[in-house]
Amino acid sequence: LEQAIQDYNQAIELNPRNLDFYFNRGLAYFYSNNMEQAIADYTKVIELDPDSANAHNNRGYAYGVTGNLEQAINDFTKAVELDPEHAMAYKNRAIAYVQSDNLEQAIADYTKAIELTPDVSDFYYKRGLAYSYSNDLVRAIADYDKAIQIDPSFALAYLDRGRSYANS
Repeated sequence: LEQAIQDYNQAIELNPRNLDFYFNRGLAYFYSNNMEQAIADYTKVIELDPDSANAHNNRGYAYGVTGNLEQAINDFTKAVELDPEHAMAYKNRAIAYVQSDNLEQAIADYTKAIELTPDVSDFYYKRGLAYSYSNDLVRAIADYDKAIQIDPSFALAYLDRGRSYANS
């Protein structure tokens, strides 16, 4: 990743108004676990293109990793305002809501992500976890069932479904 960052630096030096260079360097910083630099690059993309739902989503994710859940939720909210069909932004905001103990809103966001992309087993699994945390084990089990139906090799869905059965 260090070479990628060096190449993006060179590209930015040659063309400092190209959004893709900052966006991709932000990804490289993110995957290098340098959230401060990732956030700075996504912020630059947003300065250059305030309507970039992906930049808001990615910056929100980086903020979430740093524990700044309020800013993460703000960025995910902006991403879904800009692109109401951005399923990953709904999913990411749901994760931040779970971490903020706002399970009702988390379940609503997972539900929206599922409506937009009903074939993603992880969305059902994570909504199942939120239902489980809310002590709604019947709905949790139904979501784990759906996750397993989509992906029969989803081991964690079996584990948490078993836990839900044991606790019901």
